[in-house]
Amino acid sequence: MASDRSFGAQLVSWADALVERLIVFGRKTTPALVIGAAIFAYFNQPVIRFIDTYPAYEGGAVIAIGLLLVVAAMTVRRSFIGIIVGIAGFVVGTMWIGDALDVAVARSAQNDVRCYRIETEMLSDRPPRTDLPDLYQALGCRPMTALYTVPKPTLSSKQP
Repeated sequence: MASDRSFGAQLVSWADALVERLIVFGRKTTPALVIGAAIFAYFNQPVIRFIDTYPAYEGGAVIAIGLLLVVAAMTVRRSFIGIIVGIAGFVVGTMWIGDALDVAVARSAQNDVRCYRIETEMLSDRPPRTDLPDLYQALGCRPMTALYTVPKPTLSSKQP
């Protein structure tokens, strides 16, 4: 039994139906993507100063181009290939920024170790250098010694 429509016509109708479903999916998930991006940016603030700007710019540009392709494919041309290429661009750009953030997190951890060493030298009885407070401030360090040490009781402290 031969069907009334050729394989090509069936494929085109399947792609059109899929494009319509992707458009509905895109309209429903756009607010979630915006909220997710805002939350992602908020929680990555401490490491943003350690990120390489060029890979972050490239990743952002690829994401923007991918989103433009998706929007253009969904509204103007209703193209299945355009939507797939746009989604792939969005995913690649997100991975690019994720890699840049991974490097930034490692740099932040290295800076925390450096700051801890400077802080312990500053708080020692005889600091080896006189410019340690300036260096501590220039590196953007935050107090960390209290996290790693337990204060010693003094004679003036009252015991319950």
